[in-house]
Amino acid sequence: WRDEQDSRKFEIGAGDTVLDEYLDSLLLTMKPGEACSCSLPSSCFTESNSRPGKEVVSVTVHLESMPDRHLPCRLPAPAEHLVSAKNLKDRGGQLVGRSMWWLAARRYSRAVRHSILGLTAKDVAEALTEELRDVRAKCHLNLAACQLRLGDMARVVKNCGYVLDARPDNVKALFRRACALTAVKEYEQAETDYKHAVQLEPKNRQVQEGYEQLKKLKQKQADYYHNALKSMFGGK
Repeated sequence: WRDEQDSRKFEIGAGDTVLDEYLDSLLLTMKPGEACSCSLPSSCFTESNSRPGKEVVSVTVHLESMPDRHLPCRLPAPAEHLVSAKNLKDRGGQLVGRSMWWLAARRYSRAVRHSILGLTAKDVAEALTEELRDVRAKCHLNLAACQLRLGDMARVVKNCGYVLDARPDNVKALFRRACALTAVKEYEQAETDYKHAVQLEPKNRQVQEGYEQLKKLKQKQADYYHNALKSMFGGK
């Protein structure tokens, strides 16, 4: 990567920013000596905490050289996928600590992918399978937490659903899905999750506060419809 004012180095598959993802996609389709002109979101060149915007920057990528393509190639072993998933999870946690939800979500998503690849490999040891499942569940939950911050409620529901399919008594998944369902005014479904979570952890303050807030929203909705019907029929 050459630029008079930018001397950053990139390694295919090693980065986790939006720019890294675009460069990975480009370089993996290029041959040594080729150049590719393209337009990338301007946010790629900043440590942005938001999705790529509409403003673009035109760049040209040159692939000067690469290792011999005839080197032996093998698929990563399940244990290697586990290591990659754990590393991505840890790096996602670092970004969460800096409130960089968008970049953290991308790392957790990649960690989920590695855990799935490890689980679907052949002849995976039982102990390794359990560890991969545990990492996958944690990354789905962390991903859902980031998506809550980003307002992506549909994906929150989806990721929590993956966890609850295997672990129906997971309180974090129930709570986060309930929060997302509340945000999109699916109050009945949210109440089902809150009730289940309260039964499992009746002293969980976060769950209690969320459930109380839901009750107030439901009452407000009921009052609105009551007044609307009353007005429609002339107050009778």
